[in-house]
Amino acid sequence: MNQLGILLGLLMLLSACSSKKYLAEGEYLLDKVRITSDSTFRQNTSMFSGYVRQQPNSRWVSMVKLPLGIYLMTSPESNTSFSKFIRKMGEAPVVYDTLLSERSRQRIQDAMFNMGYLHATVTTHEQYFGHKVQVRYDITPNERYHVESIDVVVRDTAIAREISLISDASLLKEGIPLDANLLNQERSRITNHMTDNGYYSFNRDFIRFEVDTLRGSSKVRMRMIVSEYVTSTDKSRHPHQKYRIGDVNFSYDRSSGSPIWFRKSLLNSASRLVSGDIFRESNVSETYARINRLGAVAATNVRMEPNQQDSSLLDANIVITPSRLNSVSLGLDGTNTA
Repeated sequence: MNQLGILLGLLMLLSACSSKKYLAEGEYLLDKVRITSDSTFRQNTSMFSGYVRQQPNSRWVSMVKLPLGIYLMTSPESNTSFSKFIRKMGEAPVVYDTLLSERSRQRIQDAMFNMGYLHATVTTHEQYFGHKVQVRYDITPNERYHVESIDVVVRDTAIAREISLISDASLLKEGIPLDANLLNQERSRITNHMTDNGYYSFNRDFIRFEVDTLRGSSKVRMRMIVSEYVTSTDKSRHPHQKYRIGDVNFSYDRSSGSPIWFRKSLLNSASRLVSGDIFRESNVSETYARINRLGAVAATNVRMEPNQQDSSLLDANIVITPSRLNSVSLGLDGTNTA
């Protein structure tokens, strides 16, 4: 116990070394940051810590700012090798930056807005103690908005059918809180379904949400709008193309100098991309994994490219980089050396 007490006393002495010598006139050491809210916000405010752009110096076992204390053992004027070594082991004083503080306040307020607290406010409070400052971000959430109704607007009838097939698993229900994170999860859910059912060019940017607030109410009407495909040339709108697999081609990247090659039958069995099948992104991922597991493969690259004769087909060009001979273990099946 005596040794522990001496150690703690030493640590406290180190942390008590004045940081003022490292501060210019008008600068303050950021001593503490807190995030608080009133009783109407029932979630833990620590969830917003990641939005704070500037944190105080770290503490040792939540008690003593040991890294800062070590840093302060040196003099700002000293540039000896020993002083540089000590500073490298320690942690420089965190000088309070009002600009970063304002950005932190705005980020927390934006996060509240995205959670459905459309009229939330965040206020910054600063308390100065000598050359130190403690900062508190105080959240006033006000009322949270909820979804009263949801309309799905899809002009592309094929896409509308696909969405209807997975509508039971939708994350969006009447009565849920208005939450931007949930909307993004729904966009990802729909996009994953589309790209795994032939719609190679579909992405989350085709899905957007519009929200109308109701006067005198904390409820909103929501519309999920799925746009048609827009060509990059004349910006005209067209139904989304559903693709099938065209030709499946295998080639080798010989930049490693490896002479290893694989039997075509082995590669065909490893690939999940089969001519005539509907394009599925999950099959592309599985093809990567299965070919890379062959044992003598350093890398695999799958390129999906439009078929020159049929615009509804995508050719799969699979480029394999074999491992160098000296990195291939014995007992490989299905490989040959030229």
